[in-house]
Amino acid sequence: MTDLEVISISQPDSNGKYTLKWKSDDNKTITADLTKNKDVKITSKTDKSK
Repeated sequence: MTDLEVISISQPDSNGKYTLKWKSDDNKTITADLTKNKDVKITSKTDKSK
């Protein structure tokens, strides 16, 4: 994984949390939550090539 492309960013929920999704050049996806306090929590990682 060398290149990441943002594929979606959600509107903030009532708590100010955004959900971001990235896709890498080797066909993996990463989903993470970003809070208004700038905390980041990766919620899933998938490998679409399998």
